[in-house]
Amino acid sequence: MKMWGGLLLSVACCLSAECARAAQPYVFGRADIATGATPDAIATADFNGDGNPDLAIVNHDDGTVTVFFGHPDGSLTKSADYAVGSGPIAVAVGDFNGDGKPDLAVVNQNCVAGCGPGSVSVLLNLGNGTFQTSSSYMTGMDPISIVAGDFNGDGKLDLAVANAITIGHPSPGTVSIFLNNGDGTFRRSGDYAAGPGVGNLAAVELGRAGKLSLAIINYVSLSGINAVSVLQNRGDGTFQPPVSYLTGKVPSWVVSADFNHDGIPDLAVTNAVDNTVSILLGKPDGTFATKVDYSIAFGPNQMVVGDFDGDQNLDLAVTGSTSDRGGGAVSLLLGKGDGTFQNAVSYGTGNDPFAVVTADFNHDGSLDLAFINGDVNRVSVLLGNGNGTFPSHADYRCGNAPVAVAVGDFNGDGWLDIVVVNSEDNTISIFMGRPDGTFLLSATYPVGLYPSGVAISDFDGDRHLDLAVTNGGDNTVSILHNHGDGTFVLNGTYAVGVAPSSVAVADFNGDGKPDLAVANAHDDTVSILLNQGNGTFENSVTYDTGPGPASVVAGDWNRDGKPDIAVANGGSPLNGIGPGLVSVLLNNGDGTFSRKIDYQTGPYPISVVAADFQGDGKLDLALATNLDIYGRVSVLDGNGDGTFQSNVDYQGGFGIYSLVAADFNGDGKPELAVASNLNDTMFLLIQNGDGQFRAQGTYGTGREPVAVAAGNFTRKPAVLGGADVVVANVASGSISVYLNIPWHRLK
Repeated sequence: MKMWGGLLLSVACCLSAECARAAQPYVFGRADIATGATPDAIATADFNGDGNPDLAIVNHDDGTVTVFFGHPDGSLTKSADYAVGSGPIAVAVGDFNGDGKPDLAVVNQNCVAGCGPGSVSVLLNLGNGTFQTSSSYMTGMDPISIVAGDFNGDGKLDLAVANAITIGHPSPGTVSIFLNNGDGTFRRSGDYAAGPGVGNLAAVELGRAGKLSLAIINYVSLSGINAVSVLQNRGDGTFQPPVSYLTGKVPSWVVSADFNHDGIPDLAVTNAVDNTVSILLGKPDGTFATKVDYSIAFGPNQMVVGDFDGDQNLDLAVTGSTSDRGGGAVSLLLGKGDGTFQNAVSYGTGNDPFAVVTADFNHDGSLDLAFINGDVNRVSVLLGNGNGTFPSHADYRCGNAPVAVAVGDFNGDGWLDIVVVNSEDNTISIFMGRPDGTFLLSATYPVGLYPSGVAISDFDGDRHLDLAVTNGGDNTVSILHNHGDGTFVLNGTYAVGVAPSSVAVADFNGDGKPDLAVANAHDDTVSILLNQGNGTFENSVTYDTGPGPASVVAGDWNRDGKPDIAVANGGSPLNGIGPGLVSVLLNNGDGTFSRKIDYQTGPYPISVVAADFQGDGKLDLALATNLDIYGRVSVLDGNGDGTFQSNVDYQGGFGIYSLVAADFNGDGKPELAVASNLNDTMFLLIQNGDGQFRAQGTYGTGREPVAVAAGNFTRKPAVLGGADVVVANVASGSISVYLNIPWHRLK
């Protein structure tokens, strides 16, 4: 985080009561924007001439290009969709008619009934960021990539299109050259052999010749060819036969830039199978040196060049994915200026990112990244910190198999701390918060067998936060007394139902003391433990729930001033695939409860939270429902009388496991952060303002996140951003902390 002092001064006017609260476009340094169906390519330029970077997204299944206009704060809004050919797959930007406005050229595969000749659609900018109806030009078979450049030296941008012929077939691919007539129309001047199975191509100046040649990826699985071919320009827009240079296994993307400051462009190639980037330094005679490889943690696909750390040396940002779990990352290779690079540093993104571009979207003087999310039809913008880093979570090791997490100020210093439940260790870990938003492991305490859930409250009235931990292996709840300095001692163990999974706190009998509600997964009950006033509890009283209660939350559903409870029933639906159930039990006012009323949710609800999502003063429910790849979030609007409307489901991701409600974007409305344990991500659902939700961002986590909590870890003013998040990762034995840093950055 930079320029805190200046930042606070710059927004001081917004701290007054008169300042309207507006949602920040970036949460945890990232914004997500819905695109068309199956976005395949992305480009950036200032299309409408307002000084802000805009985006053009190619939507393969829609046959369209979507243009998004950028705004001074870095937010992007959809301008329009433009029809192109069938199956658009690549895009290039350039001023094709010489009017000073960036135009678009889009490659269409035209593979509706088998792949034949493709086409290029050229969309000329009308000067205000809108585009004329496209003109089309036929290409070779199965076109896959496009680049713009002045290939015949007449000062007009031409086009080169790589035609794959058939991916994985030994037949040679080709490059089609389209020479510009000067008015934004083109003529196809010739096709050139480009080696087998061509992919992405880039324009490159060989040596110091001053003529743009072409570098083209070659990959053929049948013959094992892994190379980049260079077609040297004769100077008139015609090209010599290809010369090949070895790369890593399965090269997928090539870019050209001068990485060692010798005035001669070099090549960088991503290699998908051996997880490397190959650097081939250019020589004065127009040839390239033998590759040098750099490892990338996530299977690299595409990349972009930029100076991300401000040291005047060119760097690489590489998108990559993990095929086994659907996650992904952006990896940074920071250039040293001599053609070598530092070790890659990766930033988790989730959702198989690819097709990346760079620009300063929020005008802070630092390069940002925009990339496509492969499985969710969104484009994401990730803000650069200006020092070669990007917003990321901080990971802290805890015990084995952390399954629950909660936040509270345990030592009274004004900074939120974290408690983590470690199921396989039979312990809890306490992390003390510090003013900079970092945490220090303070202590570990034994609890019962296979602990599963935790709740925080002042149970004994000494003004210090105590802990209640459910123990699924011995059917108990452990109460840990806080000494006041953030250290704890066991203060009692209480029997509950079978396999307690979750605990909630509220004053159920109106005596001013916090009581407990415990969901018992294996006997389909919820146990109520009333506080005796000194931090000890009466014997539990149980009430029936639905099958396999997994999570419990307290709230006043009927607005009578008495807290009720809702239980997410994670057991199998009766027919195996049908809807799940949430059980609502209304409080009689004396700590006893009426018989449950069940409401349908998505299948297998496993986590439940309460919040007023509609802003009507009535508490609603949101549930994470965990049905493998069909996991979703179910929201039930409360009617204010203890009943609920039918669930509205939001598709969320793979294996949704836990969620928390908080204001993450500073607009004063509760949103949802959701942990998805099958693709190692945490994603946000942000309100549209009408109680409906949209996807805002997907963030990489540790391995198998299963629990999530929220709080303001740095005590920032609300106008500088919303709540921070902590996620427990069961398979990696860690917690991931996401600080909601301000997006109002200053130079």
